[in-house]
Amino acid sequence: MIIGFTGMPGSGKSDASLYLKEHHNFSIVNMGEVVRRTMNEKGIKITNESLRAFSGQLRDEMGRDATAKLTADFLLKLHGNICIDGIRGPEEVAYFKKVLDGKRFYLIAITAPDDIRYKRLAERGRYDDPHTLKGLKERDEKEKGFGVEAAMKMADIVISNTQSPTFFHEDLDKMIVKLKSDWLI
Repeated sequence: MIIGFTGMPGSGKSDASLYLKEHHNFSIVNMGEVVRRTMNEKGIKITNESLRAFSGQLRDEMGRDATAKLTADFLLKLHGNICIDGIRGPEEVAYFKKVLDGKRFYLIAITAPDDIRYKRLAERGRYDDPHTLKGLKERDEKEKGFGVEAAMKMADIVISNTQSPTFFHEDLDKMIVKLKSDWLI
């Protein structure tokens, strides 16, 4: 089974992936890490600006599904259950559905209100996270420009991540049970 997570920054995609890895034996493929790895291989220093510029260049050269193409090359070498963390646009969804045909690919959208997401991002402290409300809103607009909202509308399942991690993880457990039972039918 391959599960792709989409959602706005701070919604809980990475938390969901880590939970499935730790409790359901999934491997994780992070789309952003695939881009960063490609940049490292080309000797490009990684900053917020260089990451955005390189991602834009990839899309210009390879199409709006460029990151999905790079990710699929990597994930097709893996076996077992896999999470794809960070699907950002409808073109990426379409590419994964085409390439992963017959491999039980499910798209899961994770939602959370802006105030909760902004708080999580501020606490997360990742180097590429904005540190002001204005910066966070600007990042949201860029994500929307990539098509995250359109990708979320294509989801097979939507999970709201508004409560405690315990409730969120219970919802993920229920999702796994549902997907496994649907597959067995």
